[in-house]
Amino acid sequence: MDVDDLMAFAIVFDVSPLTLLLPEYGSKEITTRITGYPDEMGTNVAWLWARGDEPLELPQDTAVSDHSGNDRAIALFRLHARPEIDPRDTIVPVATFLPHDDAAESKRRQEQATVDAFRYSRAQLIRHDDSEETA
Repeated sequence: MDVDDLMAFAIVFDVSPLTLLLPEYGSKEITTRITGYPDEMGTNVAWLWARGDEPLELPQDTAVSDHSGNDRAIALFRLHARPEIDPRDTIVPVATFLPHDDAAESKRRQEQATVDAFRYSRAQLIRHDDSEETA
């Protein structure tokens, strides 16, 4: 299976690709192995790492009781492990009102106006109905 197949399966099953790659549970009581890493770990650690929340290993300095080394390691990991992600735009724009002259042409223009309105509002997911464009 390659990455494209993984993404396709994730879309079909309506889950994150991580769900297909990682153990079902994120429990500290259940261990797992990750290819390329020599030791077993709790499935919670695998999930935290895969989501970009925490590195696989954290400093274990018993002389420092305030966990500042862990906080720093986590902050540095997050800085490099995941991008800054803009939130999804959730405001639905209102398309321009178009009069109903020729029903088919009017419908096509209204649909195009809606698509354009979404595009202009920076919506990230725009579906095109290709069946009507070929008619």
